[in-house]
Amino acid sequence: MPSVEWRHEDGSLADCVRLQLHHKDIELVVMGSRTGSKLDRLLLGSDTRAVINHSNRPVLVFPERTKISPLKKVTFASDLNDGDLRAVHYLTRIGRLIGFELEIIHVVLYGSQEDDAASRQEEFKKQVDKFRYPNINYHNIYGRDITERLSRHCQENNSDLLALCHDQHSFWNRLFKGSQSVKLLKKQELPVLVIPANLETGGL
Repeated sequence: MPSVEWRHEDGSLADCVRLQLHHKDIELVVMGSRTGSKLDRLLLGSDTRAVINHSNRPVLVFPERTKISPLKKVTFASDLNDGDLRAVHYLTRIGRLIGFELEIIHVVLYGSQEDDAASRQEEFKKQVDKFRYPNINYHNIYGRDITERLSRHCQENNSDLLALCHDQHSFWNRLFKGSQSVKLLKKQELPVLVIPANLETGGL
């Protein structure tokens, strides 16, 4: 069972978290978001973004209005790169403990070659099949406003958690800095799990 303890450190939040990750066997970092925040602030706010950028563990961020419910469906948004594959492996390991359905959303930006997207998805599926997770399905999301489409998809499919992989050069990092960042999942109420590409885990 997880242990609970209280610690107080001097310094920035990111520095304190990094120090604890170095000295403790920690599996997951959990944070709350600011009142009324949208996903652009939730992931781009100074404290949250600093923790995400300095953490080699997954970071779970809860919006204030999150409704806590059993974790039955997890939606993972991906552009099918190697870091995403490692993140899916991590999610399947959690899924074997909890028993949720894993939905992998292939994010296809407007103007991408659809043939290339299809071949990348087929190769990604072959790699994911090696994890032998029994409950995975795939969907594609197309368009200019990817974030709005993803938000609507999560609502319509009753997702309980949105997950994505992050590093300094990732698709999502580029997207957050782009013109869509002001629109990111405007009414985001799901918790968001940000999995680092340089993932290190504890005892899971």
